[in-house]
Amino acid sequence: MSKTSNINRVDGFAKVTGSATYSAEYKTSGVVYACLVGSTIAKGRIKTIDTKKAEWAPGVLAVITHLNVDKPAGYQKAKDKHNFGQPLQIFKDDSILYYDQPIALVIADTFERMQYAASLIKAEYFKEEHSTELKKQQKKKRKLKPIKEMITIAVNMMAIKMLR
Repeated sequence: MSKTSNINRVDGFAKVTGSATYSAEYKTSGVVYACLVGSTIAKGRIKTIDTKKAEWAPGVLAVITHLNVDKPAGYQKAKDKHNFGQPLQIFKDDSILYYDQPIALVIADTFERMQYAASLIKAEYFKEEHSTELKKQQKKKRKLKPIKEMITIAVNMMAIKMLR
């Protein structure tokens, strides 16, 4: 028999009967919702990004892209063009380095309005060739990135996915 079997939980009856109020059920005023919009290509540059429909959608508070983001200290020019080994700088410029890379952030007053506004954002790209095969890259005798840089990129991509 467990040592805790004779202990009554203060909220036990309320939880079992369905009358308990859980933290997600409390109404909080002033809550806003945000969603990242990802690129639809694996490599290239953003030619145009149309956010006007999303900006004018009901309940939308802001749409942020590389064109209108305030660059805080630390967004200075990287040592190399892809900024490897540095903290992830979302919306740094118009370059696309991987599929589903964040190209816009939509902020709205409800979850549904945020999702709808995100669906209204359309981008056109200058598409570049990408490669996902290591052996082909080796045959082309391209300089391969050191493993530390590859791990940094993978960790940054996972962090972005977790923010969604």
